[in-house]
Amino acid sequence: MFDIRHVKDFETVQRLVRATDASRTEMMQRIIANSGVILDYHFSHYDEGSILGANPDMTQHSQYLLRFRALGRERFICWEMAKIILAGSGMKLDGHKVLCPETAGFFLGHSVSEIIQPNNRAGLIIAKVSEVHRVVRNFNEPLRSGEIRPGEEVVVVNDVDHTGSSLEKLINIVRRFNGRVSKVLVFATWDYEDFQKRMSSLEVTGFALIEFRAEHWTKDVCPVCSRGNDDLMPASDWS
Repeated sequence: MFDIRHVKDFETVQRLVRATDASRTEMMQRIIANSGVILDYHFSHYDEGSILGANPDMTQHSQYLLRFRALGRERFICWEMAKIILAGSGMKLDGHKVLCPETAGFFLGHSVSEIIQPNNRAGLIIAKVSEVHRVVRNFNEPLRSGEIRPGEEVVVVNDVDHTGSSLEKLINIVRRFNGRVSKVLVFATWDYEDFQKRMSSLEVTGFALIEFRAEHWTKDVCPVCSRGNDDLMPASDWS
């Protein structure tokens, strides 16, 4: 039996959440506290190396998880988050296509697409979960729906950035079809400065609405592991 707690204590949320635009920090903290989207238990987050078995001990562990799916199901809130993220991106993205995964990032991707390509279902492209989160892949058919034509401008959207491996795979899907990544947009990242550096190394620009500043550790120094709690690895229905 997993004793998973929804965090609604405002002081805890204040410690864990900071908007990348300081003027929005209190608003975002209150939305997140009221919705209870932060979970308190023991979670692990893989990167490509650890999931392939290259170094399983390098999987990142944390006590808290931001479960965007619970926020994304509130259509009005998700729409408002998408508007704020688009405004913060600093780019005019009207008419660009949107690529998102079929996991929790879909909720945000769908809202972004509705704003920049209203009444155009063809503007939303959905990547298969096998392409973004799993080892086994079908490289010939990476998309669940939609298409990317050579030269098209595509906005990559996901919910929460942990290690960056999912974003890198989404970016590579666009490039596989000779599209151009115009912007990478996420709701949350662990470390905004690191996020920007990783996006720069991939030769794209990115924007995240909040930093989710939950401490994370490798398994050998994880204090939650030392308490004897089994870790949960968030799958598509947890993220």
